[in-house]
Amino acid sequence: PALGLKTRKKKASDKLIVICRKHHVIIRYMEINKNHIHYMIETEPTMSISKIVNLMKSFQHIIFGKGTLIIKEQKIRIVKTFGCCRFVYNQTLSHRKKAYENEKRTISKTDCNNFCNRELKKEYKWLKEVDKFALTNAIYNMDTAYQKFFKEHTGYPKYKSKHDSHKSYTTNFTNENIVVDYETGKIKVPKLKLVRAKMHRKFTGKIRSATISQVLSGKYYVSVLVETEHEELQHTDKNIGLDLGIKDLCITSNGKKRKSKDNKEI
Repeated sequence: PALGLKTRKKKASDKLIVICRKHHVIIRYMEINKNHIHYMIETEPTMSISKIVNLMKSFQHIIFGKGTLIIKEQKIRIVKTFGCCRFVYNQTLSHRKKAYENEKRTISKTDCNNFCNRELKKEYKWLKEVDKFALTNAIYNMDTAYQKFFKEHTGYPKYKSKHDSHKSYTTNFTNENIVVDYETGKIKVPKLKLVRAKMHRKFTGKIRSATISQVLSGKYYVSVLVETEHEELQHTDKNIGLDLGIKDLCITSNGKKRKSKDNKEI
């Protein structure tokens, strides 16, 4: 089933926050409307407009959908990684909470990651069976929620449940461990090796990470985060404003609307 409007807007704003934080861009104002999101950002004086435009682009592909080959071992590995990430998230959150309540000691995300590698993996051997980057990113996600609680007063981070409708994990690119092959229709992901996938669109650029997720319908997706080069267009003496949205890709200042499928024309 399709995600509700409220959920889609939250996912869009959360992704924007993560991307901006990664590039040291501060969001000073954000307004979420019915069909689009307005935001004002603050950057370093030396950051160019092209760098801001070229933050990140995410391309999503279906894996294990209709017409693809379901490999039992790969599916088991994905489900196991979901569970391990949830377990590490909850354990490090609890460890952080106890340290503050009992010792009034603040623990960083690096400390939490060390706690996972030195203690959790030693006690729970099965944590070594899954992608190490997935576990690290789960800890960093916990840290983001924890920091958000203190800075933005959004509520204390909640423990993750295995009954959550949205399950996902993220792995990082290193040493060509993530590869997208359009000729064979396969994606190489750490611990999964080659996975058959439905390719929706091609991209060029440097792969940064890949996120494996499962939706309510039971389908699995992989979203590949790519850094692309921004090609500056020829300058003209004409100006136009673009209002990016969710329902429509954008609305121009002269009243024209562009649907998502028309993005190649822009």
